[in-house]
Amino acid sequence: MSKYKPMPNKLTDEQIIHFWSRVDTKTTNECWDWIGCLNRDRGYGVIKIQQIVYYTHRIAYFLSYKKDPKELLVCHTCDNPSCCNPKHLWLGTMTDDIRDMLTKDRGNKVKGIKHHNAKLTEAQVQQIRKQYASGMSLRALAEQYGVIHSTIHRIVTKKLWKHV
Repeated sequence: MSKYKPMPNKLTDEQIIHFWSRVDTKTTNECWDWIGCLNRDRGYGVIKIQQIVYYTHRIAYFLSYKKDPKELLVCHTCDNPSCCNPKHLWLGTMTDDIRDMLTKDRGNKVKGIKHHNAKLTEAQVQQIRKQYASGMSLRALAEQYGVIHSTIHRIVTKKLWKHV
């Protein structure tokens, strides 16, 4: 089932003025933060119009471009979920938004010993790299540290534990 909510039909001038009065408009290039209610989970602005709750950045896009985003996401170039500046908003698919997130290195990447699957410490990773450089085999290192040899290979080629 689609989560798409059609934009409200026939907003009154009063509703439009009320909406923009809750937006902290600044210069054209700065974020225009929503100063009303925020979604608890992710910090998006929310507003109730005609008994339906909408994300404010979607309403800002709709009012500014006179176009219903329909099933598309209204994404932020600024990565600020409460921003309603139309110049910071663009339409995209979920794939587009994820690609944008990864391009900007915004993914929630837990590294090192904080990762729930970590079996090694940073000190062990450094030691593995030294031992490998001095000639120890991947299989011998894997056996010594209790991991599979492909994990050791990914460590020594810095595909894992890049930050160490």
